[in-house]
Amino acid sequence: MILNKNSISGYNQKPNYITMLGGFICMLAALFYSYDFFIRVAPSVMIDPLMSTFNIDSESIGFLSAAYFYAYIIFQIPAGVILDRYDSKWVISGAMFLCVLGNFLFSVAPSYDIAFLGRILMVLQNWPLCGYQIDFSQHLLDLLRF
Repeated sequence: MILNKNSISGYNQKPNYITMLGGFICMLAALFYSYDFFIRVAPSVMIDPLMSTFNIDSESIGFLSAAYFYAYIIFQIPAGVILDRYDSKWVISGAMFLCVLGNFLFSVAPSYDIAFLGRILMVLQNWPLCGYQIDFSQHLLDLLRF
């Protein structure tokens, strides 16, 4: 049997509100997940301004850059529990909020400690988006669009 667009039931139906919402949320999660790659390398292009602003040496700037990866390793352990226990839309929304808060803290940081905290908060947007982007879009989008 050859499958074509007419043999799939519901192919010609107009997308409903839930399908459009699912596509939008999936796109938003994908954008934030892509944004994560920019966050990872951001300190590498700001080394000289960060060193002069916080009056730190190259060891401290390396630790500030690596704080993202240290926190990423640590947050992988509770991530599975949180992702299984709580609703995906709240976890993703909270993660995006924490990313924005971390970026804000890093950008206005008056001291090295606040910048370090902002860098750690930036990590919290990444761990749920990878797994929940697939899970959430599977629940909101029908199998034809998944």
